Amino acid sequence: ALEKQRIYLNWAKNTSDNLKKSKERSQALTKKSADLQAKIEADEQLLQEITEGYTLDELHELKQEQQDRVEQFKELHDLAIVNAKLSKKGGLAKLFTGKGAEREVDELIKESELLQLEIGREQLIINTLEAAVLNEALLQKMQEYRVHLVKGKACPLCGALDHPYKEHPPAVSNSKQVLKEQQKKVKRLKADSAYLFKQIEAAKKQAEIDQKKDDHLQIITSQWNILANKLNIAGLGLDIDDLSEMKELIKKEKQESSNLDNLIKKYIKQQDSIAKAEAAIELNKKTLARLSKEAEALDLEITGRPDESEELEQAVASIQQKVQGMEQKITEQLAVLGEKLPSKTNKQDELEQKLNARKQEYNSRQVHVTTLMDEIENLETKVATSLNKIEEISHEIESNTNLVKQEEQLGLHLSLVEKQKLIADKEALLAQQEKEIATVEQKLLENCQDIASGDLKVLRNNAELAKSRPSILQKRLELTQRIKQIWQQQEQTQAELKRARAAQTEDKTEDELLAESKSIKEKLYIAKQEVESLQNKLNKQKVLQEKYDVILQQLESQKEIAQVCEKEIQFITADNGKHFRRKVQQGMADKLMSASNQILEKISGRYYLRKAESEHGLALEIEDTKQKNIRRLPKTLSGGESFIVSLALALALSEMANDGQALDSLFLDEGFGNLDAESLYSAMTTLEGLKTHGKLVGVISHVEGVRKRIKTQIKMTKKPNGMSIL
Repeated sequence: ALEKQRIYLNWAKNTSDNLKKSKERSQALTKKSADLQAKIEADEQLLQEITEGYTLDELHELKQEQQDRVEQFKELHDLAIVNAKLSKKGGLAKLFTGKGAEREVDELIKESELLQLEIGREQLIINTLEAAVLNEALLQKMQEYRVHLVKGKACPLCGALDHPYKEHPPAVSNSKQVLKEQQKKVKRLKADSAYLFKQIEAAKKQAEIDQKKDDHLQIITSQWNILANKLNIAGLGLDIDDLSEMKELIKKEKQESSNLDNLIKKYIKQQDSIAKAEAAIELNKKTLARLSKEAEALDLEITGRPDESEELEQAVASIQQKVQGMEQKITEQLAVLGEKLPSKTNKQDELEQKLNARKQEYNSRQVHVTTLMDEIENLETKVATSLNKIEEISHEIESNTNLVKQEEQLGLHLSLVEKQKLIADKEALLAQQEKEIATVEQKLLENCQDIASGDLKVLRNNAELAKSRPSILQKRLELTQRIKQIWQQQEQTQAELKRARAAQTEDKTEDELLAESKSIKEKLYIAKQEVESLQNKLNKQKVLQEKYDVILQQLESQKEIAQVCEKEIQFITADNGKHFRRKVQQGMADKLMSASNQILEKISGRYYLRKAESEHGLALEIEDTKQKNIRRLPKTLSGGESFIVSLALALALSEMANDGQALDSLFLDEGFGNLDAESLYSAMTTLEGLKTHGKLVGVISHVEGVRKRIKTQIKMTKKPNGMSIL
């Protein structure tokens, strides 16, 4: 009954405590939910202020737009850098002319023309001086003949009756010195002209480069302006040369992009915080609902308790007096154990729990000790058993070691005997093979007596190796089989040793066994040396086999070459070489056609030479690309067309005669007299086209139309005295 009363009182107390705790926790959760709701409202307000009303997707779009804007600013800066590089001054003209390269091309051309006129004038002076030098030479030459002139008699040279030079000879001046000085002056003027020409070329190149650079600068400036208008910075007074300002703008745009990135991170962080707070509020609501239900149930339990509770409370008061007496006894007993009486609250429960814990600890220790004792006994038993087994195994190892030594000694002895027999067999086999090789070589020499020596020595050696191939292969196969037999015999010997283990005598002393072991080791060493020797021979045979295979391949290739050569010799010598000469002629004709067509393609681009079938030799046809590639006979060509084709053939023949090396100069002697005006124009145009291909063309002609077309000329002028000057 007392136990029942105690349980009932504990239940009532616990129920009251739980109800109180439930109410306190409900109040705390309500307050926490209110705080979280306030925090959510504050975070939402802060988020609204930070993002200025933008959503997360809109912020991401703004970030992407800002990144694109940064890339466009970088592109703008790159265009400005390229513009700055292209705006630098400089050019190729400075390499030749220095400060003179800054002059305009037109001025240089005018100066060159004036210089050419001056050179022409000075050249006329040279021509006059040359005529004076020639005249002075004639005067000096004729001086000795003037004594033979008689007044009234005709001159034997010119037939004149008057001889004024006899009475009044002209004064002879020193025109040679003046001519040399004039030639030096002309040479200096020509050098100045060449230098001026280089200046003109450099200025032209520089002008082209500047023009291209200006065009490129215009394109870059246009792109820069378009991009600046796109970025809405054209009205800020920004110039393409202001690189520092562009760098500052790029930094600002990058900073703006970074700010947007940080703003997005803050937005996401605030959203996560709000979501967590909302989840906590929802969890608190569920917890409050559960706590309210538990509180209602506890209230019902407390209000519905029985009437006996008051009687039980009076009985508890009487029992407490008895408990005080028991406390004195328990305190004394606990003092013996070195313990103290627990606190007043829940004394009995704590004491019982402590006593039960001590009892359980004691029982567990007893069980643990018993288990350890059992394990120790089992381990001691196992140790004793293991020691016995170790001793038995040691005896077995010792006996087995002795048996193995005996078997090894017997095996070495038997293998030595076997190796000696094998060596004798191998020596006999090698002697027999040497005899066979000598016989084969003798037969081969007899068969090769009819072949002449000299260039066929290699072929003879290859043939000898080819005929000895079967014997080499047979020898290699026999050695391989013999090695296999040795391994099989060794395995059989090992088996015999195992069978003879029981019959082995044990009467020998230790010294005898050591001596026998030493002898067997020596024999085994000798056998190993023999095996290595045989293995070396086998390796040599393999190397010889590989060499033989290589030589056989070379022999086959030489046979193929020899067959081809024999066929070519037969072809060359057949029908007194007629077919060979025709083949060579065809090859030369094909080569001539190819070279001529290459030249025709350069100088005309219209005609091509093709071979035609003919019984009398090489026949030609002309393929005209402007007439649907129709083929024409050479006699249908006009004078100018014939000249172009003939010129191409002549150039091709000259290059073939010069071993394929291009000719840098070409001289044409006449050949223009039968051409009409149109053909002559076509021929001269072709010759002028050769100049563009790097050829120097010299023309010897009396035709007026040819002389008009050629600017650089060497003229022969005939004098009245029968001599000519250049």
